[in-house]
Amino acid sequence: MSWQEYSKTIQAEYHIENDDTVICIPFENILEIQDKELFFIDNAGKRQRISLEACARNFCEAFGLSIDDLSVRKIKGIGGRYAARPIGFYELFTDYHHIRFCKRTETTALKELLMKMGWNSYAKEDAEFRSFEKKLRAIGYSTIDLT
Repeated sequence: MSWQEYSKTIQAEYHIENDDTVICIPFENILEIQDKELFFIDNAGKRQRISLEACARNFCEAFGLSIDDLSVRKIKGIGGRYAARPIGFYELFTDYHHIRFCKRTETTALKELLMKMGWNSYAKEDAEFRSFEKKLRAIGYSTIDLT
């Protein structure tokens, strides 16, 4: 699935007019992932909870998949991920509106030079980003790769 197809699907499902209405939370605000929940700090500084089971149901509905299949699936889809720089994100199909956890990597002239020389100056950020998907998979959830 391409980023454009994904975007059209979620805009139709959530009645989103454009990306300006997306709720963006810094990736660093993710506190912990438990068996069926994700905890994070919202933009107002309050601790919030997301039901991953609800995200899986919403994901199925958005893509016309059978919700009955959720109980037998080993890995349940809960959203999408886009790993490109300078902005990558995980977008979860939460109730009422989706939430995008954004990873921002500052690009400087030095970092660009190092990248041209073959050094990954974003290695730490990239590792944390990939680690999140591994944590999701370990508890039975995943996201569509949109990169």
